[in-house]
Amino acid sequence: MDEYGGKKFACKTEFFSSYTPDMIEEALIEYITDKSPEEPKVHEKKYKIKFALATAAQGDAEPQLTKMCCRILKVNDETNCVEFTKTEGDQYNYNKHYNDITTTLEYVNDAVI
Repeated sequence: MDEYGGKKFACKTEFFSSYTPDMIEEALIEYITDKSPEEPKVHEKKYKIKFALATAAQGDAEPQLTKMCCRILKVNDETNCVEFTKTEGDQYNYNKHYNDITTTLEYVNDAVI
């Protein structure tokens, strides 16, 4: 598991949790699997998940994909950081998906740094 390096930039797409990395990863994979048109890519040794979420488009247009990466980083013995980054897609849709994830998984967002 990688270490949390602190806030180097004003990143608002992270939250902190007292849950174990395995529990957080399991909850995220369950959420992603229900919403994603693709199978998430889970790194075997690091707590890192790459995935895509679709946003419905208007009219006959195809849904837009937003590709994201989630890493679970160790802050200290009791706390982990769950960090999201957009790897491809629209920023508005990325923010919407991030908000949906944090609302659905609100119970794991239980620590403050």
